Amino acid sequence: MTAIFGWMVAWLFVKALFLNWKGGISQSISSLNFEQLITTEASLKQFDFLLPTLDKHLDNFFNNKLTQKMPMIAMFIGNKTIDQLKEVFIEELKLMFPELVQKLLKGSVKELESAFQEKWKKKLEIVLFKATYKLRIAAFILGFIWGILLFLLNQVL
Repeated sequence: MTAIFGWMVAWLFVKALFLNWKGGISQSISSLNFEQLITTEASLKQFDFLLPTLDKHLDNFFNNKLTQKMPMIAMFIGNKTIDQLKEVFIEELKLMFPELVQKLLKGSVKELESAFQEKWKKKLEIVLFKATYKLRIAAFILGFIWGILLFLLNQVL
């Protein structure tokens, strides 16, 4: 009886990790506060990292795509105007970027929660059951020995 109890305790430990209670993994994921991790300053550093790519795409847009889609505008703007437009767009993007990152992050956390519930929960549970197999066997053996000792002590006393 104590052997089965020992095995069940180890099994319940793994099950308890995935229940929707305060200490469960599901609740831990939903309680993560990524807004504190990714601040406005960190977002602006990331924006500076993305700046060469943005500059390249804006340059391609103003020099190629805009002239193809709106040839009349291409006749009225030159390289100086294109450079000024790029500067204005980059300034505006720089102002919007922290807010965009925060919104993207909130959506990503919600998707992570739902993906965990739908896909990863079952897979992680199986992996943990395999990983704790030896622990459950040890708990079973320890419970078995404990049961025998209790039985022997009960017979002696």
